[in-house]
Amino acid sequence: MKNNMNLRSSLILIVLLAFNLLVAGCNKDRGVLYKRTKEGKTIELGLVIPEIGSKRNDTLNMALYPNARWFFMDLGLLQNKHNLNLIKKAIQEDLPVRAKVFEDNSSEIAEIYPASQTEIDQYRKSKVK
Repeated sequence: MKNNMNLRSSLILIVLLAFNLLVAGCNKDRGVLYKRTKEGKTIELGLVIPEIGSKRNDTLNMALYPNARWFFMDLGLLQNKHNLNLIKKAIQEDLPVRAKVFEDNSSEIAEIYPASQTEIDQYRKSKVK
């Protein structure tokens, strides 16, 4: 009888340990974000006016006027945090920016950087009031 109780207790302990290991293995650490970098040949789009369209997961769809198509930015890329900040600032202050896209996928934004003061002045003069 005592051997039967020890066997049952041991079996229950093994099942509980296996269950705990299974549950612990299935949990993901969602606090750590893994950022990637992407390098490649780029194409200069020139002076553009950004407008954010929609965001789905780590992809931001946006328009870069005067281009008549949608572009996207992969927010999982390390360099795009800076690009997004520049875009938000440009939208807020109604300023143009300069943009580059990747040569292998001309819809993916590679780099955003500020326009020169001369370009900003020309943009402000050309705006319809």
